[in-house]
Amino acid sequence: MHWEQGTEVVAVRLPDGQRLLVEAVSFDRVTEAARGVRELDQAWNEVADIVRAAGQSVVDAFEKLRPDRVAVEFGVKLAVESGRLTALLVKGTADASLKVTLEWSGATE
Repeated sequence: MHWEQGTEVVAVRLPDGQRLLVEAVSFDRVTEAARGVRELDQAWNEVADIVRAAGQSVVDAFEKLRPDRVAVEFGVKLAVESGRLTALLVKGTADASLKVTLEWSGATE
């Protein structure tokens, strides 16, 4: 066995039961015989929940500022670690891992 450098293709289940092939960074040990599509016993919803929770935590952090609008942008790369698909926060546009835009309309209540 060796530490896989690069990516691998894994399959996860969508909510409707269909199979989604995903290219992901591999942090797992992979044997030469195991190359190809690896079936993960995991639903896509689990990965989507990770991304959703990350975005919501950023929005929650700015809630006390009471903006009229909050936009959160971050780059996500998928990875396999310990046989589970997860999300990595990665560089996005303009060399930033996280871009937050807060807007106020100027109207008072």
